[in-house]
Amino acid sequence: MESRNFEENASAYDFDEYPDDRVTYEHECSLRDAPPILLSRFKSPSNLGFEIRQWFLIDRDHPQTRRLYRSSYLFRTELNRQIKSNYWYIIHPFSKFRFYWDCWLLVYIYAILLIIPLMVSFSTTLMKGRYLYVVASVVNVLASCEIIVNCLTGSSRDKYHRHISLNPTKIFFNYLRGSFVIDLIFALPAALMIRAFTFEEAWIRITLDALNILIVLKLVSVRLIWQYLMNIFERYKLDMIHYYVIRLILVSGLFVHWCICVYKSGVVMVKNVSSPGFPTKG
Repeated sequence: MESRNFEENASAYDFDEYPDDRVTYEHECSLRDAPPILLSRFKSPSNLGFEIRQWFLIDRDHPQTRRLYRSSYLFRTELNRQIKSNYWYIIHPFSKFRFYWDCWLLVYIYAILLIIPLMVSFSTTLMKGRYLYVVASVVNVLASCEIIVNCLTGSSRDKYHRHISLNPTKIFFNYLRGSFVIDLIFALPAALMIRAFTFEEAWIRITLDALNILIVLKLVSVRLIWQYLMNIFERYKLDMIHYYVIRLILVSGLFVHWCICVYKSGVVMVKNVSSPGFPTKG
């Protein structure tokens, strides 16, 4: 095979005769450096309205945002979509406000799961001091706030939550197919409504016990606790071994608490059956 030797032409590699812009290209990322569209609606980033609005927009530091909107393009597309939406009052599920609200729900749901067996097992003692009505009223107010926030938070039926709906009608129907009925039971002032129809403590106690049994459906929300707790650990980059330790402690404490309350209810029922005033056959 004939070999071909070419003379090296130094002038072919002389880059001095070419302008710099023909050799190197500088790219300025318009996605990163462009001013946020939100600035066009407020005079300054230090404006109070700007700060408040940012709390309800999609947050880059939210664990779900980092998981589902990894690129700057996806993040800014979702951000612009929410800002340009006609439903400006809708809260993004991956916003800073929703993250801290979920932290509060973690405490609230766990407290509810502790209160339910107490109200069933010690309803007689609580009613004597009128503590039952105070606890029930506080729970009603907090449950009402939860319903309002859920109705104003974007939702998705998509498995990966990439298509967030900001339409209030769709949000409500998605919520209706979820835990709306359970949350509504909590929000209804059952204790006050029963008081309006009867003043007999025995009937009030029986009715409240029946409602509390229905409220046990709130146990469905236990799965949400672990998701909220996981988000906290992922956002602040905490060691995951501590997550499993805390989860084990919470589950164990809840299990022991329910066992004690169920045992107390069984003891009370046995005493009532063996009491002289309890009707027996024959």
